Amino acid sequence: MLNILNGKAMYDDFFAKGLLKKGVYIPFNEAMCIGGAIGDIFSEEFFRQRSQMLGVEYEDYYKITVISLAPLLNGDSNEIVLWFDGDMFCQINLLTILAYLDMKGYSGKVIFNLVGGKFEIVSAIQIDFKGYYEIYKRVLIDKTMPEKIDLPIMERGIALYLSLQKEDNEIARYIKVHSNENEIELVKGLSGKFCEYGLGDTQNQDLVNKVKGVDG
Repeated sequence: MLNILNGKAMYDDFFAKGLLKKGVYIPFNEAMCIGGAIGDIFSEEFFRQRSQMLGVEYEDYYKITVISLAPLLNGDSNEIVLWFDGDMFCQINLLTILAYLDMKGYSGKVIFNLVGGKFEIVSAIQIDFKGYYEIYKRVLIDKTMPEKIDLPIMERGIALYLSLQKEDNEIARYIKVHSNENEIELVKGLSGKFCEYGLGDTQNQDLVNKVKGVDG
């Protein structure tokens, strides 16, 4: 069994609580809601372009993201359990994993554990991931809303993601209205005000810079 956790914070929490017991556990250290994407998911070209989009040296990106994904890329698991939150950040990451499995023709069982703020399981379902590669292309490449998404929580995440692609989005409008506030407080406040997006301080700072026309 391969358990894929949405990032290092969840992995560290599971490690501290002694929960890394049944199967292999790996973090998905990515932020697919930031930057662009290509169709050949998790190929070398995909990783190289993602590192450029995120402004990270490829060697650092490789150590942080690619090495962790080795158990998934090796493709020797007959069951995969995906642990992801319900916010936009996590749902776009989840979509990318499901699209990869669909693209590769994975034949094993896939379980989606929806987790809450303290990484506790809120619900668990088995996912039929066929068709998610087409959804991935529609969303992350074409930036359009798919006609049908089986997971309501992912549908909400995709809607938020697509709204964020517009220059006039609710976060940008909020930043403009509060542009005279202390920038540190503004950046931190965005996480609480727009928690559905799941963005961290780094992503919010980039949004503030973009709205203010500051080079990041």
